[in-house]
Amino acid sequence: MLAGPPPGSTALDTSVLLHAESGFDRGERMSRTIDALTAQLGAGALLYRYSGMEREEHTFVASAFWRVGALACVGRHDEAIAAMDELVAMSNDVGLYSEMISARDGSFWGNLPQALSHLAVVTAALTIRQVVPPKALEGH
Repeated sequence: MLAGPPPGSTALDTSVLLHAESGFDRGERMSRTIDALTAQLGAGALLYRYSGMEREEHTFVASAFWRVGALACVGRHDEAIAAMDELVAMSNDVGLYSEMISARDGSFWGNLPQALSHLAVVTAALTIRQVVPPKALEGH
């Protein structure tokens, strides 16, 4: 079971990014939430899943792809595509992802392959395909 901040905590958790995909929030509030999560939990294109995780584990692959989908949903298409391109380049030699990636050296940690990571990749790609104009996708 995944741990995270307890209910009522002020700690951040990237699972809130899934609200953009659901259609619950695709506005300015979600855009600011993405920025806060990126500022506090980001490591390049990667994200730690919740506040304090950097002391416990490595970045959480699914969180990074949740961010891609959320960026696309709030209309930040160029950022979504750039992040997706960067993350796709982080897969291993056969296109698979582990559960976590070290922000220090790019090494894979946790389960490999990880189904949740791959579900997040596919969901992010489908979201981009749905909301980003086809012209912006040329070459990707």
